[in-house]
Amino acid sequence: MNEVEAIKGMIDLFEGCEPFSGDNPLYSSVKFVPEYPLLTMDIPLVALSVSGGPQSRTRGVGSYLRKAKPRLQLDVLASTGIEALRIFQHVRRVLIADYENADDSDGLGLGYLRSLGVRWVALGEPMPATWDEQGRVKRLTTQLQYEYLQEA
Repeated sequence: MNEVEAIKGMIDLFEGCEPFSGDNPLYSSVKFVPEYPLLTMDIPLVALSVSGGPQSRTRGVGSYLRKAKPRLQLDVLASTGIEALRIFQHVRRVLIADYENADDSDGLGLGYLRSLGVRWVALGEPMPATWDEQGRVKRLTTQLQYEYLQEA
């Protein structure tokens, strides 16, 4: 598993769990994207992207040995700060619920990430950040760390 597969698994988990799969107009309209949301005003949006490279050393032409996994960044864009915070809190709740039910891998929200090979995910505290100069979009950003069950 690499970071692209880990991001895809997390997005699948979020899209398949309540409240994002329910009928609440705010949460059901949230879009999850696997890249940094560059130049977008499309809200509400949750973006997972690689934010920093690993410490590595080369092993020959075109290959390298990773000593650490890349960091991931989670960005939440919404029309108000409170909406962004509520979306973030539900993202965190979905991750916690997934690991509380890690023995049962029958479906999304029940040990789904562990069944994909992700041992744990740690989500940092959200920090408000500027998105556009007019303040039309509110942004929360945080770092996300994870570890695989088995390293290749």
